[in-house]
Amino acid sequence: MPSGVPLVIKPPPAALSKGEKILWWITSTVAAGITGDQFTFNDEISALAENTGDPPATEWRRVVVRYFDTQSLDLADAQQYSLDIVNYTNGKIDNSWTTADHDAVKTAVEAFARSWLPIIPPRLSLDQMLMYRMAFRPYSDAKPFADTGSPAAAYGFNSPGSGTGTVPPQPCTTVTERTASRSNWGRLYSPTLAGSCYTAAGRLLGTLVDSIPQAYNSMFDALITGGFHLVVPTTSVNRSAFRALQSVSAVSVDDVTDAHHRRRFKHSTDRTILPTPTELGQASDLAGR
Repeated sequence: MPSGVPLVIKPPPAALSKGEKILWWITSTVAAGITGDQFTFNDEISALAENTGDPPATEWRRVVVRYFDTQSLDLADAQQYSLDIVNYTNGKIDNSWTTADHDAVKTAVEAFARSWLPIIPPRLSLDQMLMYRMAFRPYSDAKPFADTGSPAAAYGFNSPGSGTGTVPPQPCTTVTERTASRSNWGRLYSPTLAGSCYTAAGRLLGTLVDSIPQAYNSMFDALITGGFHLVVPTTSVNRSAFRALQSVSAVSVDDVTDAHHRRRFKHSTDRTILPTPTELGQASDLAGR
């Protein structure tokens, strides 16, 4: 069972923009006590008890964007990140997804995916976007998410990067998706950035610190215009099970270089192994001293 009391939210003020109204409605899925001080119209949020049973039967899409390493040619070395998106109709989450809905999300997310191409090395190529059905399981099940099954939609590309300066696969930057609860913030790791993206001190260029979140917000704006919203799935609050979708209220990028350790090449193409002097018999027998 979830801890805390969910919120029942009154109709949003008419003065709010479409995006702000969507944000207003989506906060009804966030734990009480977390979101109350995050909004301008606090006095219009009533902390009334809802059904504290299982999570609502909400369905959303997890969009997985992949960049293939054309030099490695090993699928294990492909890089990807994911985004979680809900469909909104008349201010409420709409579980019905049409082909047109998937195509609209694809157009918005593709623009963001392509914004990385000028700053990633040519060996990486945007090659795939998959959209999976997502939903929460009942609290009686320890696993928070229902099985995704096969992709609900799939799109292919062949768009290599054009950045300059080769670096290992691990260096990257992170895009932090801020929510009302800091412990539940989302994060996506960028594809490997080209060497030209860093200053002499090893920090991300200031122009990119500005342009990356702007590209994210452009995607967000296109999604909102189409009736969709970016969210961060939450499975626990204060160490207690709580399955809900939190709205992304801000996005941040800084100049500190990050590393995605799982992107280490899975196979070596060159290796040297030398016996130590002890094995060659050139070391003294210290045990006899």
